[in-house]
Amino acid sequence: MKSASLVISLLAAGCATAPTVSSVDQDRDTVVVYSATDSRSPMYKQGENRDVRGSLEKLERQAEENGRDVKLWVSIAQLKLIQNDFDGAMLAARKALAIDTKRSEATLVLAKVAYRKGNLDAAELHLNGLGGINAKNSEVHNLMALINLARGDETSANALFLQGLKLNSNDIAIRANLGMALLARKQVNSAALQFERVLAVV
Repeated sequence: MKSASLVISLLAAGCATAPTVSSVDQDRDTVVVYSATDSRSPMYKQGENRDVRGSLEKLERQAEENGRDVKLWVSIAQLKLIQNDFDGAMLAARKALAIDTKRSEATLVLAKVAYRKGNLDAAELHLNGLGGINAKNSEVHNLMALINLARGDETSANALFLQGLKLNSNDIAIRANLGMALLARKQVNSAALQFERVLAVV
């Protein structure tokens, strides 16, 4: 799809110098941006990036010395997710939750893993535990919107994207996903506006 290819190129150009790259995932003819700390990138394979590997190895060594540090396990879970190591991400997230059952970042990792594995019901269950449509975290709204898109409910998805943007107007993952959803419906001008705002942020 030429439009999608163009969008990927624009995102790549805009994010090339950013310290954290917006994650873009391609699945056949669809393009989905998860978040700035999760997934595969068109610019390089984040999981194989030397900085990611080095950071993960350092955190794992620290966790061996201090296994009760919930922040360490959350960070490990997030990096494992970047590497597409779903089992490792879930294990680390659950270790974080065993220490602090209210650690929302760990629950969000579990939701992302479930979504990436195609288990939409499980992903939704985790997100509802974070407040669902009433959550104060735009990442929750983004992922809930993607779940609705996967189920074919574009109206609910768009409403969730917009709700997320009210919480965080600089969430480039939501803007990119909303842009792709608009592009799929051939609303080119509206899609272009979202992509322009993505580039303005990055």
